[in-house]
Amino acid sequence: MIVATETSSDVGQKRILLVDDSADQRGFVRVLLDQGDRKFVEASTTSEALELIEHGEFDLAIIDLTMPEISGFELVRQFRQRFSIGELPIVVYSASADTDSIVKALHAGANDFVTKGTDAEILNARVRQALELRNSTVALRQANTLLAERQASINTDFRAAASLQRSRLPAEDTTFSNLDVGWSFDPCDILGGDLLGACQVDETKSAFFVLDATGHGIASALQAVSAHQLLQVTFDDSCIITEESPKNWWNLLNSDRPPVRAADPAAVLSRLTRRFAMNETAMFFTLVYLLIDHESGEYSVSLAGHPAPILFDAKGETRQLEFDGIPPIGIAPSTPAGTAPIPTFEGQLKPGEGLLLFSDGITEAFGLEGEMLTPAGLEKLVSKHSGFPSSELTAAILGAVDSYSGASSADDRTLLAVKFLGSPEHGW
Repeated sequence: MIVATETSSDVGQKRILLVDDSADQRGFVRVLLDQGDRKFVEASTTSEALELIEHGEFDLAIIDLTMPEISGFELVRQFRQRFSIGELPIVVYSASADTDSIVKALHAGANDFVTKGTDAEILNARVRQALELRNSTVALRQANTLLAERQASINTDFRAAASLQRSRLPAEDTTFSNLDVGWSFDPCDILGGDLLGACQVDETKSAFFVLDATGHGIASALQAVSAHQLLQVTFDDSCIITEESPKNWWNLLNSDRPPVRAADPAAVLSRLTRRFAMNETAMFFTLVYLLIDHESGEYSVSLAGHPAPILFDAKGETRQLEFDGIPPIGIAPSTPAGTAPIPTFEGQLKPGEGLLLFSDGITEAFGLEGEMLTPAGLEKLVSKHSGFPSSELTAAILGAVDSYSGASSADDRTLLAVKFLGSPEHGW
């Protein structure tokens, strides 16, 4: 017979399952343990106990070993197969007090063993201890559920931020007059600190850049996106056009506007150092900024704590440009007027020649035996694949770096290749 005895409101009560074939014993235990905050559900057979445990939730089971149908040992074992010792604590309450019974009950999965006739205070102490274990288990489960929900929310936010970051990358179908442009972007986590950009600035010049914000995660991604925004033509505070150029979409659509003119790389970096002067965030980013005249092939490039580009041709000849840059942007106070000019490397690409911009996650990739790839190693990869179209070139290099390092990376990996195809206006 199944008996549920309610001593008070169910709210906040601990549900205790009493399993004993003796109604007198069940009543006796109930009297000993009734403290007003416990609800007792009684089962006189093991089949009743199994039915109750199948359809209800209990905080504690108190089981007698001498039961009809199956033994108390077997009932303990079946309960334990369904619930851990924290999910459903089990106290065996038996007249048997021999060592063999105690050991057998504990091996079956009981949390504790109390002999019938034990002092009521001791029985209550054992029950309280078992209920505290159950409380701790429930609290831990709730905390884990809350943690999982929060982690899921964080992951959703990260994916949204990653989508926003990727939306800043050049469109796959972006084309440039007389230039073959390709890129590969491989953040080491959902959010990376690297970003790249490519855009036509004025009638004859296009800008290309790779930036690498310190660290990883949300903070570095936000800084990368913030810097990327300033390196766009249509942004009100654009750093890549001259002061005299019209800004924002409305002015750009105005037929009476003055012409847009590209700012030289040194001016771009100078403006960025003012916008991202050293502050309490201690955040900074490196940058390589390249400006190319897509009619003549003339180019100029400036660096801020970033690796210099690699010059290459279709025959596999490579050379990393050698010139000084300035420190990473944001690592020093705003550059005061009158200081030394920002270094700029200038050159002219011949048809078939190109420049590869990259982040240090490429050259600082470690091989399976612990060796760093280095710029020299990257030059070898460029030389091997230099005849490929730019998009295939960057993909091949990234694949080779992944193979070199076992596809694991502690840093973002970014590549941007720009090849000059020649200009009919210049007879090429």
